[in-house]
Amino acid sequence: MNRSEFTEHVTKEGWSDADSESSLSSEIRLDFTKIPNIDVKWKNLLKRMGELHLKCYPTSLDMDEKKMVTALLLQPRERYALYLAHGQKMLIKFLLDSCS
Repeated sequence: MNRSEFTEHVTKEGWSDADSESSLSSEIRLDFTKIPNIDVKWKNLLKRMGELHLKCYPTSLDMDEKKMVTALLLQPRERYALYLAHGQKMLIKFLLDSCS
């Protein structure tokens, strides 16, 4: 889509920044501090989703933490992949703890 087509699309479709994700009010956004206050059904859904995602990883959080001790011996790509996966698992664990 070129610039003139985009301008025409915006004009005809009524697209605006008000529809974008960045324009959501803070009341609508979900963060870790609001999880204890949401409905039990939603907490269960979030918890189940987190559990399913943790099962997709080839290693557990405990295995990663043991490997972190010797992380400096790994090749840089392996080390950063370990850091990334560990960080993701920590966020999911925090989500699970928030849902409990």
